[in-house]
Amino acid sequence: MEPSLARYIWTHTKKQQFWILMIVVLSMIPYFMSFDLPKLIINGPIQGSGFEQPGATQPFMRLHYNLPFIGEVQFFSGFQLDRKATLFALSLVFLLLVVINGLFKLYI
Repeated sequence: MEPSLARYIWTHTKKQQFWILMIVVLSMIPYFMSFDLPKLIINGPIQGSGFEQPGATQPFMRLHYNLPFIGEVQFFSGFQLDRKATLFALSLVFLLLVVINGLFKLYI
């Protein structure tokens, strides 16, 4: 018999504890990504920031990273979308992240 309850639980459920830890860490990625999207939706297409001229476009899903001593490394230039298309795309991404967060909560 183990001397404490915590020790007993750890010895008999070690693999399950690591699995739950990995799922929780993985679920934090879409959770924190969904915090910035409402700000991008409000400040971008709704208030018109970056869409001052008629027919203006902005890149959507642009993947780039600023490295020290090298500069900006661009992995994907993104899709050029107008104001309504950007609003629609950002709203769909937000909805997708909410659904993914809900599925993680359901699983955990």
